[in-house]
Amino acid sequence: FDTVSRAWYLEDTWEVSDALTISAGIRNEVFENYNGVGELFYDIEDQWAPRLALSWTPGGTGEQRINLNWGRYHLPLLGFPNIFLGSSYLDYLRYFVYDGNRDERTAVPVAIGADGIPTTQEIGTIFYWGDGSVPDTRGLLDTTLKPMYQDEWIIAYERELGADWTVGVRYVNRELKSLIEDVSTFAGLEAIGFPGAIDFSQPCAWVMTNPGTDITTFCDSDGDGELEEWTIPADALGYPKARREYEAIDVTFSKRFGDDWSVTGSYTWSKNKGNIEGSVKSDLGQDMANVTQDFDSPLMMDGAYGYLPNDRRHKLRFWAMYQATDRLMLSARLFAQSGRPINAFGTEHPDGLPPYENADTFYLLQPDGSLEFKPRGTSGRTAWVTQVDLAAIYAFSWGDRSSVELRAEVFNLFNSDSETEVYERYERRPDQFLLPNHYHQPRQLRFGIAMRF
Repeated sequence: FDTVSRAWYLEDTWEVSDALTISAGIRNEVFENYNGVGELFYDIEDQWAPRLALSWTPGGTGEQRINLNWGRYHLPLLGFPNIFLGSSYLDYLRYFVYDGNRDERTAVPVAIGADGIPTTQEIGTIFYWGDGSVPDTRGLLDTTLKPMYQDEWIIAYERELGADWTVGVRYVNRELKSLIEDVSTFAGLEAIGFPGAIDFSQPCAWVMTNPGTDITTFCDSDGDGELEEWTIPADALGYPKARREYEAIDVTFSKRFGDDWSVTGSYTWSKNKGNIEGSVKSDLGQDMANVTQDFDSPLMMDGAYGYLPNDRRHKLRFWAMYQATDRLMLSARLFAQSGRPINAFGTEHPDGLPPYENADTFYLLQPDGSLEFKPRGTSGRTAWVTQVDLAAIYAFSWGDRSSVELRAEVFNLFNSDSETEVYERYERRPDQFLLPNHYHQPRQLRFGIAMRF
């Protein structure tokens, strides 16, 4: 398959006065995706993205500066949807009887032939996700699909303190306005009285769309293999709109290099809240862009709004450099950030079951048979992550036209081993729930040499 992106950009800058500068621009983008036989199946045009920036220096001396930026940024449909929307991929499931025999060393079942296929009795029929042919994309896409984009605005204040020091504060806001994701249409088709099959065999069972909007796509209503256009209203589908908002306040300071040393630091307070992280789903390790389990069923979105996996409330950065001698430079870096929210995923819902196995919900089955509602990010947070790095660079001349730098660096000096992620599927493996499955990288040493001629 092929993807094509085109864009043009126009910008102008006006110096209104010695103290005020205004920049304005407009960007237009086109995204095209072609399937395995060269047919265009995704075509988004006229994605207009305006940008505006103001820079004001009160008094015109340059000791103070206020910046304001606003812009719209469109996001392309990444390559993974092309695999099942536009390519002839083969992906299927076969089930076999397990006879209970395993290899003592590896615990792998031993009833496996030389071709890798089990030798025991096969159960049922083959279930195809992809049968090796290029699919008819009419039943996989919403014909009213809108582009993905987010809006961003930033306001910042910076002030010089004397000849060397600068301090600043900045506010950042990024809000997702539109997202493309695959959704199941089962509930919507049933709600509108669709006469055809309402299961995985229906060409329009899964549709790439903007969640929370009407879907117009092609389905087979009478089983004759011919697709007809159908519109499924948003209220029949029952999905919320995709939401994500990031807010941050940065406080910074820096000292220019002078008297053999310099220092830079910042503190960031931020929050990231919504019902979808983005193109991937890191809390479950799903890296299939725009095809995660989010929005696969309205039941799975109940409780999905909350603090997202990359919500880090506090971040601290500090970097310093010291010229110890004419040849020796020393530096140190400190990085610290608070933990990420933890979920407790269940497998059931008071209104029924999700449309497929291995689906996750925000309801936990209790010993008495009741369901406990645990919305996104309400099961605590992982630990803080702190890292200290040191570096030394020793430089000297070699001949008349070359120089040499010897470098020695240590990362994570104190060998911090905080967990960065934990297992969040409460019901699938209760004995592993909340156990760490990713840790901070251990201490590392790096040595290098650089030569310049």
